[in-house]
Amino acid sequence: GTSSSITPTLANVVTRTAGDVTTTSATLTDLTGASITLTTGANPVLLGFSGSCEHSNAAGDVIILNFQVDDTTLVVGSSGALEEVDATGRRYLCSITAMTADLTAASHTFDFQWAESGSAGTATMNCDGTNSCVFWAVEVMD
Repeated sequence: GTSSSITPTLANVVTRTAGDVTTTSATLTDLTGASITLTTGANPVLLGFSGSCEHSNAAGDVIILNFQVDDTTLVVGSSGALEEVDATGRRYLCSITAMTADLTAASHTFDFQWAESGSAGTATMNCDGTNSCVFWAVEVMD
């Protein structure tokens, strides 16, 4: 017979249920508990985050979502993906998926980052037992 070699997919997921996280930062910052380290081949990595978010201020404020690789490279550009808020205290699905460029074959750390922009209010990511936040990373094999 013939034999074949199957390379396993590298993946990891973290789920935060330890409580809500807030930020007043207009600069992207790591979401507590949303970090994954994978040792990859020379391949891209597909990243995803899903959580429930809200903002303390009125319409027009924005929650910014992004991923960072190895504390240096922003995956969704410098401005990230924007979730515009249209009412104070309303919960939104803050979800983002993006793929990195090909990485070097090495250990890499992936962080989900977020910020608030607008009228200097407070953004909240609802990560409690009722509304968990999920961050995942999957190496895409060439």
